[in-house]
Amino acid sequence: MSQQPSPTDSTTTTTFPPALVPIAEALDELVQEVHDLPPGGDLEDLIQSHLADVERQCLDLALDQCQRAAEQQASEQPEALPPLACPKCQAPLRPGRKKPRTIQTLHGQAHFVRMVYECPRRRHSHAPLDREMGVFPHEHMTLRVIRKVAYEVAHASFPEVQKHLLEQNGLAVSASECQRVSLQYGGRLDQLQREREAAWTAPWTQSQRPAAPERTPRRRVVEADATSTLTRAGEENKMVYCATAFAME
Repeated sequence: MSQQPSPTDSTTTTTFPPALVPIAEALDELVQEVHDLPPGGDLEDLIQSHLADVERQCLDLALDQCQRAAEQQASEQPEALPPLACPKCQAPLRPGRKKPRTIQTLHGQAHFVRMVYECPRRRHSHAPLDREMGVFPHEHMTLRVIRKVAYEVAHASFPEVQKHLLEQNGLAVSASECQRVSLQYGGRLDQLQREREAAWTAPWTQSQRPAAPERTPRRRVVEADATSTLTRAGEENKMVYCATAFAME
């Protein structure tokens, strides 16, 4: 009578691509430390610290893969790719050289190398990868980081914003950088906000319809109220209506 092998007799081997090996090792280390955590240990801080490292490694990997794919496509089909044009004057850009850059993202700092081109007409440098990532020239923060900094600056002082960003988002932004964002982008953000509110609050008629909503919810709730306004003798009283509509999602 043959004996069936037990589940512990066979071992399962998982093969990862070389680029994913450091990430897999970091996750395996996290599982081991969670298993060895003594009773009463701070499990949340342990997991958050490890996952922050994994996020940074994934971001670096994604940047590296995008850069490799772009270089491979350019080397395989050089004649099929149209020449890059300057976004301001549309003049063909001259290939420059690779330059390193460090930016602040919501997941930490990202270090990468990208190709920088030059406009022969305006003598300005352009990095297409920077535009794809949403980074302005000579700016070391992404648009999502700038948005969070600008939002906090509108509600607290610069030192308090520095503390809030570090505690709530894990972003190490100095008080002087918060002030710079406020001065550099505050006016433009305020203008965009006012234009957005003006489009929503503008009166509308049959010929001028209201602004389109940002979302189209399935369920809407409308709260309406009315009051009667007394008029002169001989005239009917006028009714003034006020309504508020909001979505349930």
